[in-house]
Amino acid sequence: MADSQTTSDIAIIKSGFPLLARMVVDPNFELSLGAFGTVGQFPREARIFVDVTDDRVSAATESSSISLRRHDHLRLVAFETLSSDPEGWNCGIAICLPEEHARMSAPGRPAEDCLDRHAIFAAHRTRTVLDIVAGSPYADIRLRADKGALPDLRNRLHGSVLDADLVEIEDCIWIFDTAVGRIETGDRRRRHFLSQLFGTTDTHSRTLPIPEGLVPVGYAFPPNPRQAEPGAWGAAHFSFQVILDEHGVPELVKLKRRVERALEDGKSNEVFGSLLEHSGPPTRTEIECVRIALRQRRWLRGGRPAHGWEDEFDAPLAKIRGGTTAGEMVNQPTTMKEEI
Repeated sequence: MADSQTTSDIAIIKSGFPLLARMVVDPNFELSLGAFGTVGQFPREARIFVDVTDDRVSAATESSSISLRRHDHLRLVAFETLSSDPEGWNCGIAICLPEEHARMSAPGRPAEDCLDRHAIFAAHRTRTVLDIVAGSPYADIRLRADKGALPDLRNRLHGSVLDADLVEIEDCIWIFDTAVGRIETGDRRRRHFLSQLFGTTDTHSRTLPIPEGLVPVGYAFPPNPRQAEPGAWGAAHFSFQVILDEHGVPELVKLKRRVERALEDGKSNEVFGSLLEHSGPPTRTEIECVRIALRQRRWLRGGRPAHGWEDEFDAPLAKIRGGTTAGEMVNQPTTMKEEI
């Protein structure tokens, strides 16, 4: 299997607006929208406003608001990645569109003053917004302010190009607008700019298994099972596995499940080659898939290592013969999975 899929394979990844809507209203989820290196954050905070219809979902916390609309070409791509913690992993869901449907304004466009007709709340739709040149065709970054503050804001824009001075501006609302919706926030903690990524042609981290032809315009992050509240870790882990089965890259999900079954059956790591759907060596993404399966097994099974597998595929994990696990919380993880 190659590290990415061709555009013809994208159709097998199912659209997921209902799931996206559930994540927006669930305070255990964090979401972001924007472009690679320029994102607004909708955090894990209590939702103080929620509005859901068949075609749109809107919500607000004390620091941010979000609105997403149904899109015929929306694709959710669930993924798991390795953590810098030698026993850990991360999980998330990329909110994707085909490249031609993800495009917004052309990078380098001149700044324009216009009414914010797509503001999340009706009271803000007569306010003026100023465009910021952020260098990506997949997100429009805008500032919204009260009428009296506009002259000063225009003077501080320095040509409306995103720079170090501009990102410190506090007395306005920052808008991260994409083809599926927007995030609005006045909270400095909820906007993130990585200057080293400005101008890059990359649309996402190369460690993510995003199928070829899709562009992430945002992400949703469930609670990490290893950081979940006592008593909630099992639900966090197994509910994401259901999402992974439904929205993960099919070849990677199949490989992970084969590895899990081989481990459960006590098979040695020598069978790994037979678990692949192709000849030749495994890809980097496939190796990471195996390592995540090993880390999750260790965590679920009270720290018991799978020596041969870990020695071959995950040397950092193999060096740890103990560590933080879910062992004290579960003796029969398969049974618990069936109960959740």
